[in-house]
Amino acid sequence: MARTTPHVEHDLLSGHGDAVPVAVGSPSWFAWLEQASLFAFRSGVGSFTARRESRTRGGSYWRAYRTVGGRQRRTYLGRANDLTIERLHAAAIQLAGAAPEPAAGHAAPVLPTPLLATKLYLPRAHGTLVPRPRLLARLDAGTRLPLILIAAPAGFGKTTLLASWLASRTSVLSPQS
Repeated sequence: MARTTPHVEHDLLSGHGDAVPVAVGSPSWFAWLEQASLFAFRSGVGSFTARRESRTRGGSYWRAYRTVGGRQRRTYLGRANDLTIERLHAAAIQLAGAAPEPAAGHAAPVLPTPLLATKLYLPRAHGTLVPRPRLLARLDAGTRLPLILIAAPAGFGKTTLLASWLASRTSVLSPQS
């Protein structure tokens, strides 16, 4: 039987030896990355091959490769715990930006800008945060309103607050196994 490269498509990892696809960003995804060395990524914005590389000092990290116009381009993806779906899409967009002009009569693909792509994905909550039950309760109360505005200076934890609020709501809404 021919060996296939594991691939991520529609935010799911397939072809990794298990019959059940794995969602990118899930604990199973990060566990798989620790033992994997290669995978392909395909999305509407672009594609690439990701390889795990290592240095004598500093452990291993992931890098994305794509050949465009006969030249190989690459970009740094990060360590295994940095490989979120947002990061993979951003790398695909970055590497797709080097695509050659389309042939006459063919429409060029419409690619979102990298800044816009980062604004359209949910942030990941970190496990070692100071609990903010009062702020989470205020966000919960605000769901009955048409708009919630969070205003604070840069670095005051607006994104972190939203990520922890989303994680708390997701754990409440999803059934426990």
